[in-house]
Amino acid sequence: MMKDKALEDFFHKNPIVFDDNDEFMARLEIKLNSVDKLRQYETANIRHYRYAMLIALFIGIVVGGALLALVLSIPTDQPMFSFHVSSGLLLDLEQYSRTISITVLSLLIGLGGMTVIGNIFEILQMRFSMIIRTSDNCVSV
Repeated sequence: MMKDKALEDFFHKNPIVFDDNDEFMARLEIKLNSVDKLRQYETANIRHYRYAMLIALFIGIVVGGALLALVLSIPTDQPMFSFHVSSGLLLDLEQYSRTISITVLSLLIGLGGMTVIGNIFEILQMRFSMIIRTSDNCVSV
């Protein structure tokens, strides 16, 4: 109740004057143009990020598939790399080089895929937040 009285007193002491000049409309037009430019800029950035992620996904699938095909095309009795030793840990690495290479390659492909998918979800979230902010601006203007 006290706040209502304080607001009422404030508006009685400081009346709002509406003029017939075009200054208000000019300022409003400038603000609306700046909001529109910002929306266009964000839309262009989101489109750029989306295309970049799709290109990265495509390149990752092609390169990962090619590397996996290369690893699988090597004969099974021939190790991927050789240390020319007769015992020890390096001999074990040499004997299981094919399995180790396929495992590491699969992990890298999976990690890359998860990163790209995570980035795509982030782009979608940016787009959704831009839509929400735009609708809020439209309501407040």
